[in-house]
Amino acid sequence: QMEFYDSIGNYSYKLALRVDKISDGRWTDDILVDATDGRVYTTFLRNGICSLYSIDLNSGNLKKRLSLEHSYPQKVQIYNGWVYYLYNVPGDADNKMLFRQKF
Repeated sequence: QMEFYDSIGNYSYKLALRVDKISDGRWTDDILVDATDGRVYTTFLRNGICSLYSIDLNSGNLKKRLSLEHSYPQKVQIYNGWVYYLYNVPGDADNKMLFRQKF
């Protein structure tokens, strides 16, 4: 569930997320916010593949947006309709690469 507070820290309400209805693997517990438009997302991970879901803040329903291109992404962030994350290149000494994916 997500809890919401007003600007001075007073509790407003809570919203139950329907993560048990998703068959895209294990919920990562990540909540991502696109600062440009305020949309909220979460991720699920199965066999290294990360799937991004949008969260409806009125109902708690989740809607799949996309699966990320690389397996086991790290430090996933969202900005202005783009997903940014780091991924490893196997066998490369300097193996962290930054990737940007439109959704």
